[in-house]
Amino acid sequence: MVQDNGPRDRPPSGLFEMAGAWRGPPLAGHANVTSLAARWTTGRHAERRAAIRILLLGEDAEGTETVRLLLEHAGSERYVFRWLVEPPLDFRLDGTSFDLVIVMAEPALGSGMATFSALRAAGLTAPIVLASAGVEDDLVERAVDLGVADVLDATDLDLQTLDRTVRAALARASRDRQLYQAVRRDDLTGLANRASFRDRLDHGLTLARRSGSKLALLLVDVDDFKSINDRFGHPGGDELLRRVGERLRSRVRESDTVARLGGDEFGVLLLNIARPEDAAVVVRKLLEALKPPIDLDGQPAQVTASIGVAIYPDHALEAQRLIRLADAAMYRAKRADGGGCCWHDDSR
Repeated sequence: MVQDNGPRDRPPSGLFEMAGAWRGPPLAGHANVTSLAARWTTGRHAERRAAIRILLLGEDAEGTETVRLLLEHAGSERYVFRWLVEPPLDFRLDGTSFDLVIVMAEPALGSGMATFSALRAAGLTAPIVLASAGVEDDLVERAVDLGVADVLDATDLDLQTLDRTVRAALARASRDRQLYQAVRRDDLTGLANRASFRDRLDHGLTLARRSGSKLALLLVDVDDFKSINDRFGHPGGDELLRRVGERLRSRVRESDTVARLGGDEFGVLLLNIARPEDAAVVVRKLLEALKPPIDLDGQPAQVTASIGVAIYPDHALEAQRLIRLADAAMYRAKRADGGGCCWHDDSR
């Protein structure tokens, strides 16, 4: 490694390290971006805030040196950083994580946007800030549309501007993650919602086509849910749905998906199964899991559910048809007094 002894014409190749700079995973105190605003607004008697870990990338010698000196001047209590001339090929193989990446773009933001795309392709999920000496408004708009967290004009850059940019980028990334989770999760149960379930089904079908494996789609509908709502009220009905969701989730693999599709209907997606009998085993586990009464405000509520099953590629090749077949099978199970399972039958 090269020890810094002052400015130079260009960054050294490879990793630049210096006293107080972050050297990788042993560093304690991973920055919690969800509490970033609190850390930046704490008073002098508040707890010591965690250092923000930054990856600094770029071949622009002058601009990179400016940012590096500002980060160093801020102190290791505020920032710890790595300096690389070129991005790693695969972040997923690197045990190191970064809170934020600053890309020094030269000669303009165009090259920075190419680096941004390469970083995302390499598996980096941290927010990325592009910095360039001179920023054109139309390129800023394009960069933000591409997903860049913020754009920094490195001309006459000072520590206050750098601090403000880092703070805004991390806060925006935190809000975006929260919004993404909100639109992908069911508010009542915390499970995946209908939109998320459909995306996972499409993705699962793509994987199944590539690998030649099977996929099972299960639609689960709570029987006579209206009477439970009438007996226990809407709060009791909501609690029962939460408990049903927990029981379903506890009987499938981590790689499988359980979702609340709306009302009293749930979806279960079983990926990478070798044969339909594998899905039958899971169906039995789900029905068994629902047998014990659920305690609702000190009163037992007995719950059963009807399940419809369709298998890719045995019954259908496309997602929408697979859903229709599983739905029809589920209603046949309901008509047979509920509390059981029906599979799609090609003869019907």
